[in-house]
Amino acid sequence: TYDRWSAMMPQLVQAMQAWYASTCGLQRTQSSPAGTTCRHTCEGSRMNRVVCIGFTGYWPSSPTRPPRAFALDLLIHYLNLYDSCATPNDAFCEALMRSHADHGFYYLGVDHRPLSDPWRRSFSSAALWFDLGRVQWQRQLRSMIDVQVPSRSRWPHSGVGSVLQEEPLPIEEHASPRMLTRCPACFSLEQWGRPTASGPDVLVALDGNRQLKRLRRGGGSPSMFEPDLFLPKSKISEARTIMEDAKAKTAGRRTERRSKIPRESLDRCRRAFKVADENANLVDDQLFDITGVVILVCRHDVPLFVCDITTPGERQEYAFALIWALLAELPSRATIGVLYDIGCQVDHSCDMFGYLGNDRHRVTFACSVLHAYGHEWACQVVYNPRRRSGFGLTDGEGSERVWSRTRRLIPILRRANDSRRTFALERKLQRCGATMIETLGSWMKKKYKLISRHRSAALEDIRGSGLTESQLRDLLEEQKKDSARPIPQTSQEVQRKVELFKKLQTDLERVGAAIQDTVQSLKDELGWSRSAAAFRSLSEKHQDLMHNGHHLLGDLRLDHTFPELSGVSAQFLHYLLLAREEKINIRARVVEHLWELSRLQRARGGGHDPVGTKVRDAILKGWGPRWRTTKAAVDRYNNYVGHLKTHFNPVWKIPLPARLEVTDLQNPTEDHPLWQDVWWPTLAAPPLWVTNEQVRKGVTAVLLLDRCSEEEKRLILEGNNLERWWLDEMVA
Repeated sequence: TYDRWSAMMPQLVQAMQAWYASTCGLQRTQSSPAGTTCRHTCEGSRMNRVVCIGFTGYWPSSPTRPPRAFALDLLIHYLNLYDSCATPNDAFCEALMRSHADHGFYYLGVDHRPLSDPWRRSFSSAALWFDLGRVQWQRQLRSMIDVQVPSRSRWPHSGVGSVLQEEPLPIEEHASPRMLTRCPACFSLEQWGRPTASGPDVLVALDGNRQLKRLRRGGGSPSMFEPDLFLPKSKISEARTIMEDAKAKTAGRRTERRSKIPRESLDRCRRAFKVADENANLVDDQLFDITGVVILVCRHDVPLFVCDITTPGERQEYAFALIWALLAELPSRATIGVLYDIGCQVDHSCDMFGYLGNDRHRVTFACSVLHAYGHEWACQVVYNPRRRSGFGLTDGEGSERVWSRTRRLIPILRRANDSRRTFALERKLQRCGATMIETLGSWMKKKYKLISRHRSAALEDIRGSGLTESQLRDLLEEQKKDSARPIPQTSQEVQRKVELFKKLQTDLERVGAAIQDTVQSLKDELGWSRSAAAFRSLSEKHQDLMHNGHHLLGDLRLDHTFPELSGVSAQFLHYLLLAREEKINIRARVVEHLWELSRLQRARGGGHDPVGTKVRDAILKGWGPRWRTTKAAVDRYNNYVGHLKTHFNPVWKIPLPARLEVTDLQNPTEDHPLWQDVWWPTLAAPPLWVTNEQVRKGVTAVLLLDRCSEEEKRLILEGNNLERWWLDEMVA
């Protein structure tokens, strides 16, 4: 059947084109319009007789002896429903049969009994092959248009190029026709090669989805069409080989390995994200042969390339395969900015192993906005797109919005065969891209309004800081240098001493709690008069232990390492260390809560697909107990802050930490005190952005002004790109 459909498709597509051309702009009636009659002789082969159906506005359900045919309008209506809400064909057929029954029409068998399933399978086959026919027609039409434009006709039309082009193709400085079709706002540039520091030519985002996996028992089938978005598995294997060879060469030369952020911060970011662990068993590969999907989208949420994940972990080879596929479609001087959940790790791998080779200067990385707050502060200063030059107001979360539109396909594609799964997912992603292109005008209008609001708020924060813009920019440069400064060896030694003291303090507090429990038990059993002596004895021993603990803190000689601690009481240092550790704990918990509630936040207000009541209750049921634990940690931290104020002496000139309010932690801003550690002495005095909240807001406002300017320039450029593309389309 597959071979017969394939042989008949070109003629059926021609018949469909002829019918559409004859009915375009005409009122359709029951009688066939002029020009739609069969142009073939029905006395020839059986194939000609089946093709005749296409000239009448119907599509056959089988390539040989079709028992029934379906109107093209009906098939188009169903496919539009499927694109919008993934309506199964059995549900659509059942609803159609009920509609017919309401009008008195029933489907009877040879024994004059109603049929429960008269034409569901026929409809499913007709809808599938009609959709394939439309895809072929659209590709033919696109090729005809591209040939009329000289800059597009020079590009090859044979699929995705090689992962790494050894010799650049002799092509004009224009993007490929495929990229122009997918997002003309991004790829209709006339001049390519903008520096990555001031703003790459194209901004894209990477992300993986582990829900779009496929069971091994789903089976296989012959390939029905050539994918346009999906990368073939050979490209992934080629990328894996290149990366392994680069690692081997780097290990042999033992070259200097450098990083833009301290090694300690990089390691903590790697441990915080499961995606960064390439060996993590995120999905059972014994049960699923395809364990997920990785997508590359432009900043307008238009899918550019997709590839399947076939390993338990999300390895970097998938990200680099998509990046190389995009570079192969762009001019040799084009630059791109990539936003990824673990952009810091991928950027570090490029610096360590030289994965991108000579194209390293063409690619810059950043972390997606939502994921950036899960990284260390030193990593945020470098890789947060709101702090990194050239990314404007692009958030890098377009892939998440695309995933939200494909969620209804998850149960359907879980058991589908490989060919139908690829076709259904690619058609859905292409529809998402087409919808975004149709709404680019309103998208740009919203961006301009957002720029206006951000600028007004930023100027207000700059005025409230009490400093000039140039002074705030100087502080910003100091902040970047401070975050990139590695932890000195002396500080690591002090850290070990501090850990020893904290362990001792924890044991002493545990002993104190045990003493209180013992005293209460003695009071209940022996009475207060008989237990008073024992209570005094135990309390005296506990006080001696606490006194010896404070002496031990003095023996650590922290004031020798840090002169700022000279003369500071042991009690103050004790609560300072406890507050510092507790705040780090609170920050990690708040980041986890933000991840938990992100799904509910995205669905709030109807901006994204809603979640069901059961899913909502499950999220809140797990979030509630953990949030109560976080509130208890905040209470402990505020208690430590209160003790610090009690034991504080202004002569020490130590900035006291600010209290935390639980209500502010549910949606903390970028300049919230939560992101700043409790003060600890360094070789320099504490900077203003640590001690002054208004200065912190002023520094953030300066960054926001820069991003607004970059966004406005990019919007103007994209508007010109759209106008140029539209004129070329009209001429073609």
